[in-house]
Amino acid sequence: MSESVARSIYHRHVLTSPECIRILVPTAQQEPGMTRYRLEVVSLDRVPVYAALSYVWGPSETVHHAYIDEQAHPITRNLHFALSKLAAIGGLASIQNGTPSSLWIDQISINQRDHLEKNHQVAMMTWIYRQARRVYVSLGDSVTAKDACNLVSRLGYSISLDATRFEFVSDMPRADSNDLKAEQTSDWEALRDMMSSEWFKRTWVVQEIGLARKATVLYGEYQFEWSSLMMLFVWLIMGGRPFYDYFELSGWTTHQMWVTFDLINRKATRIFREHGFLDLLSHTSHTYNVTNVRDRIYALMGHPSAPSRRSRWTSSSPLLIVPAYENSVHDVYLAFARDWLQNTRDSRLLACVYHGDLPKGQSELTGAKKLPSWCPDWSFLPLGGSVIDSARAASGNNASGSDRFRFKLRLDILEVRGYSFDTLSETLPSFPELPTVTESLVHGNIFHYRAARTMFKLTRLCRMTMLSPRISVDQRDKIFGIFAMVTQRPR
Repeated sequence: MSESVARSIYHRHVLTSPECIRILVPTAQQEPGMTRYRLEVVSLDRVPVYAALSYVWGPSETVHHAYIDEQAHPITRNLHFALSKLAAIGGLASIQNGTPSSLWIDQISINQRDHLEKNHQVAMMTWIYRQARRVYVSLGDSVTAKDACNLVSRLGYSISLDATRFEFVSDMPRADSNDLKAEQTSDWEALRDMMSSEWFKRTWVVQEIGLARKATVLYGEYQFEWSSLMMLFVWLIMGGRPFYDYFELSGWTTHQMWVTFDLINRKATRIFREHGFLDLLSHTSHTYNVTNVRDRIYALMGHPSAPSRRSRWTSSSPLLIVPAYENSVHDVYLAFARDWLQNTRDSRLLACVYHGDLPKGQSELTGAKKLPSWCPDWSFLPLGGSVIDSARAASGNNASGSDRFRFKLRLDILEVRGYSFDTLSETLPSFPELPTVTESLVHGNIFHYRAARTMFKLTRLCRMTMLSPRISVDQRDKIFGIFAMVTQRPR
């Protein structure tokens, strides 16, 4: 489809007010293997009935088309697959079981060539996904999709029933080796493959699934409820750990981020530590992928911890994060850092700055204008969430008991005033100077608190050292050898 045709589609469906979005409505005239739609402009203030799609865009090459208003609109292969699956399960044929027939899809509902429109629609993303009656998650296709979906549906339902007999899932009986032998290995391998799919590596999915009222996962020719998958992972961490470890599963981080959107779910797990906005930024910048690195920040705007003074989206809501895709990555990151410090006065932002050398191609800012030394580069954060965890632990030692600090911003220069409260009186001993574990912790069957604290410091130091990208493989092996020597048991 030519650019002029694309403009004509959006010009015929102008967003007439700041609360408006475009949705796709299936037409009555359908053909086998092809679904036709018409665009319709609706206002979120009128609570329209629609579903939203969460998927991976994939390669940008145009290989398929969707027929919208009788015109061929180019779409990616992954979107074509998702629309085909929705049509096959009848999700777009009629409203059944509370499932709406209309869809909101970012690739089509937003004029991607219009930066101003894109900025405004991304700012509304929180309410677009929150007001959707259902969110469909399209994971693509796989030869093992049937095994994975059957496992999630079967165990998710079974665990939900068993959980009703206990106050918390953590109180359920633990799995053992006999349970492990009774399960089909191929099913668990299929689950591992599914959790490694590209959808689980996207930054945008954190809020898309987190804001969903209800969510259905489409995988191959099959489907299951998102809540069943999350219930399964709660059990895997608490009672089914042998399965999680033996089959080398991933997915707990996905669950942790999902429950941050829901206070009830967060309390129900009993083991969850609340993630703030910097936690999410640091974790996703290390693990998750984005096509546009500006979305490192914009893709998380819908999280409850996102810095904003709004209680509900309106056209006049004062956002502290304002999408601006026309700006350079440098300017986007710098504007966020300024706004964060000025509105939160949270110094942990500085813990996210990485001054080491990044591998070529990791940072979007390589060869471009450098950020100030106090401004994090979110395009890639090698240490991930560990830097925030360390900063949180250190904040307990502040004399004021607070992370808020005094500073001045003069252009791109951050001026910070410090105070001296004490002098350094103790340092952590080197590896060779440390006693063995048995010598430290137990002397005459008496537990020594000071020795235990020393070992805690040792473990933490070892972990931080291992996380450093400057440590080579040979150096790590040597450090592990020293650690083993220090902690060895006497014969």
